[in-house]
Amino acid sequence: MAMSFLAIIFLLNWPWYIMDVDDPYTIAYHFFGRNSIVQIPYEAYDSLSDWFLSFLPRNYYSLYYTMVVWTFFSALIVYVLVIQIAKNFKNNVDLYFFGFIILLAMPEFNYLILSFKTALIGCVFIFSSHYILLNSFRKNAGLTLPSLFLSSMLFGIGAACRWNLTVYGLAIFADIGYLHYMKNKWQGIERLIIWAIASNLFFLLFLYISGYNINGLLQTIAWANKYLAENKYSLFYNLGVSLGMLTPISIACLSVGIVIIVRYYRGYLRLWLLLITSILPYIFLGFAFNLKYLLTLFPALFILFVIGANYLYHIVCGRFKILRAAFWALLLLPWFVGVWIYSDSTLWGPGFDMKRQATHSAYLNKLLNKHFSIDSIKLRPEPGFAISAPEGTRPLGGHFYALFCNKMTQFDKEMVLEGDSVIELAANEHMEIYANYDRKFPWMLLNSLCKYNYCTTDSGEQKGISTTRSFHYFNKEVIIKVFNNDKNVENFDDVKNLIHTKDFIAYFTFSSLLEDFIHHAPEHGIHVVRQTGPFSCIFEIK
Repeated sequence: MAMSFLAIIFLLNWPWYIMDVDDPYTIAYHFFGRNSIVQIPYEAYDSLSDWFLSFLPRNYYSLYYTMVVWTFFSALIVYVLVIQIAKNFKNNVDLYFFGFIILLAMPEFNYLILSFKTALIGCVFIFSSHYILLNSFRKNAGLTLPSLFLSSMLFGIGAACRWNLTVYGLAIFADIGYLHYMKNKWQGIERLIIWAIASNLFFLLFLYISGYNINGLLQTIAWANKYLAENKYSLFYNLGVSLGMLTPISIACLSVGIVIIVRYYRGYLRLWLLLITSILPYIFLGFAFNLKYLLTLFPALFILFVIGANYLYHIVCGRFKILRAAFWALLLLPWFVGVWIYSDSTLWGPGFDMKRQATHSAYLNKLLNKHFSIDSIKLRPEPGFAISAPEGTRPLGGHFYALFCNKMTQFDKEMVLEGDSVIELAANEHMEIYANYDRKFPWMLLNSLCKYNYCTTDSGEQKGISTTRSFHYFNKEVIIKVFNNDKNVENFDDVKNLIHTKDFIAYFTFSSLLEDFIHHAPEHGIHVVRQTGPFSCIFEIK
């Protein structure tokens, strides 16, 4: 049932416009010939996944479809592996039924399958490594040399596909070590130690094969820690991101599961060990309530969820039909009811949409106050308010309409097509594009340039407040000037000195930046021709 559910979601969102904002950076790196001067690799800790993609032809669709299909099948395998691992902990309940329930209770997993996720790809190998050791131990009451070799090699591949997955090695070591001690005490424990050493050696081997090294790993970890420390998100943002995992039913089931393992802790010592060793690395690395970041916690969370859900569904709700109906109602509520937020101070909303044209009165006044204001909230049978999350935009409830009624595809399609139209306008009308510094280069423009087969060897010339990049496709040329920081956009005298065409396009990924520019530009002789989308506008200099 669960596999069919995921497959239907995947097929209904064809053709795939849905993408994480990271995907175009990955595509661009490979499309431009893996030239790090032209386009740096988006994430160094995707090293082996990045290496696999290097064997594909330099074609936008080959890269994108491979990335998405690879992720989808990886998600299916991860789902099956988590159930197989869970059987070793809790084999007296219907894991497949509750496995389907968790897909409804944690909708984020269903969104992850629709874009490139190296964390899911790496987890295929990481969880396979764990399962092989469990299977070997169950059959032989110990680790055989073939299983040890295969498991450690798979772990090395998975860790090299996504470096942060190495933290799951501690959970594997603790789980197998516990089983070994209960069966054999310390006799033969050296094989598990050999597995740990071999796994790390394989990780280093595949890391170097992929073209990266330990120094890059340490730099990436330092960058990630700094990134997490510097990024301060609003309470509303964190709430929206966490709702992909923390729905009423998931909170209830996980809470009951915790109560049960605390009350009957002697029967759940092995689960306690798996849970603690899965959580421990995040105490040092930092938490983010996002399923992709917590995938190494997924097996422990799955088992905990099943324990709680089984008790609630069969024991508590099984006694009264009205309670079971309430269980299903709470489970399905976030899928069929969306929260609409009416606000003049956002680009998003009130539902799962973007404001095409801003009214430069009440909207701008509230926008310049930099405060998020809510005029009213309504519940509707549609996708809820759009929230910009790390893995793409998510609706505040109403997941059924987003995933099964193509609302997600339509939403992302609008952003992708706006990037396409900006590139076409610039090429056909000989207009330069001026963009803000968003991870060095706005993702929608990169995506469109690759799609239309534009090429460049231009590493970018930094002059004053901007960096210029030139892209070519036969006799067409697109010149994009990226401001080095957002403050430079506000200095209109410097901006005018940069402009070499009568008409130009401003493309800003932050709506507030574009609205500020639209509002103040006429004071400096720069006038609006027309707004071409939520992120772009054509201007002319009088």
